[in-house]
Parts: sequence; structure tokens; C-alpha cells
Amino acid sequence: MTASYGWTLTHQPRPTPRPRAQIAGNMKKAREMGIFAHIYTPQSGKSEPYGRYVAAHRVMAETYGPNEPLEGPIAVELIFKFERPSSHTGSRGQRLKAWRSFPPKNDVDNLAKGVLDAMTKAGVYQDDDQIVELSVRKGYVDYGQPSRIEVRVQPLLAEELDLQPTPLENMQTPTEVLDEIFMSCTGFLNAARRVARKHTGLEPNLAELEDFLARVPSRL
Repeated sequence: MTASYGWTLTHQPRPTPRPRAQIAGNMKKAREMGIFAHIYTPQSGKSEPYGRYVAAHRVMAETYGPNEPLEGPIAVELIFKFERPSSHTGSRGQRLKAWRSFPPKNDVDNLAKGVLDAMTKAGVYQDDDQIVELSVRKGYVDYGQPSRIEVRVQPLLAEELDLQPTPLENMQTPTEVLDEIFMSCTGFLNAARRVARKHTGLEPNLAELEDFLARVPSRL
């Protein structure tokens, strides 16, 4: 296995701001004229902390990432740990229910996008289509710990990719599959006989099933 790269950023995770639509002037008149809305991502307000957040990830990627962009397939693991809300603690410390809760509202795909964009800008890899495996998890930190984002990038070798199709010489033919089914049915028939003898002392009447199994090989 090749060397991996990783870092931890102590920061509250932030999702990527959702794009917005805007039409200048009278909306009704714009629709009549066939004018479509302008799609944009906010560049002020809440998005300003997000921009600094992505920039911090880029600095971490440039500091702890590879010296040259990685080539070939890679696996990326992202773990987002949020600060626990005040409702998780009481006079006796952390409440039991807090261990079973998870951060709401923040979708993992929106959380991952900012980190992946930062790694692209930092030159961790040549193109984000090199990511063949992406693991994203979110949760809360332990009591008293700061929020953080853990990042791990693992280059993969060709033999580590379990994406190769099964060789034709190793594939079962339809006849072989039917043979296995036939053997399973025969085994079930023998087991049914043993159970019937043990509990009733009588030979079970399985003539119809025996007749069916007798005709199966002729159909292969």
C-alpha cells in the first residue's frame, strides 16, 4: 500500500452555501418575456465565513498534502465532528441521549464539497475524477473537545481496486447453476426424510417431489 496523507482542521464544519436564483426587475414581466432566473452562489453574509473555511482547508492541504499532484485512483475519507449543543449537557454532565444523536440539517454531500474543492485548488490531485472511493461521516465530538474535520487521502494501486469483472473462465454456466440447485433440492429431500422418520417413525410421502427431481437432469 502506498503512503497516505492526512490532516485535522480544528474548526466547526461548514456546508457549501446553496445556490440561489434571482430575476432583476418585475418577475411577472420577465416570465412573459421568457427571461430565465440567474443562478448564483452568495458571496457575502454567511458565505464569507465559508470562504475563509475553504481557504483554511486549502492551507492544510498544501502543508500536509503531497508535493506533487497525485496520479491514478485515490480514496478520500472525511470525518466531520460538530461541537455538542448545550442541550446535550445537564447538571450531572453529558446526558445519555446525547450519545445517540447526530448533527441535523447538514447534508454530508454539502459538507464534503468544500473540502474537496479546497484539495483541488491545493493541487492534491490532478482532477477530482480520480476519486474512486469517498467515505463521509458526521457526528459530535466527545464532551469538552473542540469541533474538527479529519481528512485522509490514500492513493490506490491497480490491484487494490476491486472493480475488475469476473473472468469468463471463472463464471458458472447456466447448467452448473442448475446442477447446484438440483443438489440443494436433493439434500433438502433427504433431510425431510430423516426428520419425518425421527419424529413420526414413518416414511414420508414425497413421491411428487421425487418425480420432479428425477426429471430435472433431462431438462439441463
